[in-house]
Amino acid sequence: EQVREGKLSLDQPVKVDREVILEDSEFFDLGPGTFPLWELLYWMIVTSDNTCTNVLIDLLGMDTINAWCAAHGLENSRVERKMLDWKAIEEGRNNYTSPWDQYKLFAALYRREILTPELCGTAWEILLRQRSTDQFLRYISDDVQVAHKTGGLDYLNHDCGIFCLPEHPYY
Repeated sequence: EQVREGKLSLDQPVKVDREVILEDSEFFDLGPGTFPLWELLYWMIVTSDNTCTNVLIDLLGMDTINAWCAAHGLENSRVERKMLDWKAIEEGRNNYTSPWDQYKLFAALYRREILTPELCGTAWEILLRQRSTDQFLRYISDDVQVAHKTGGLDYLNHDCGIFCLPEHPYY
C-alpha cells in the first residue's frame, strides 16, 4: 500500500544490521547489508525468511499493518509480535489470521481489487515462486501453478493460496 501511495519504492534500499539477523535466516548467510525492498519481500514470501519479515514489520510498523488489514476487511488478521519473539508469545502477544481472511486477501489479489494491477502482478509473481512444496503440493505430481504462502510453528502448519487451473481458480 505504501508503494502504491508513493511513500516507499520497491527499489528503495533497506538497511539490515547484523543484530536483527535471526539464526534461521538463509538469505543473510553473507551477513548484513542494504537490500532493495522488493528483495526483502521476495525472500519473506518465497522462503518464509523471518529476518526479512521482521525488517519489514519494523519498516512499516505493526499499527500500519493492522490498520491496512482492518481497512480491507481482514477482521481476524493482526500482527502483535515479530517472528521468533518467544517472549512476546509468553506475554500473550501473537500474530493471527483465519482461512476466511486469507481467502479474501488472495481473491482480492487475484481479481486485482487491491493495490494497483502492476503491484498485484508483482505480488502474484512472488507468490508463484513459493519454494515450500510439503503442504499444498505434497501429493500432487502434476505440473500445476499455485500462488501460495506457507507458514508454521512447531505445533501448526498452514498453506493458503490459489491453484491456477485452466477452467477457473481454486482458492
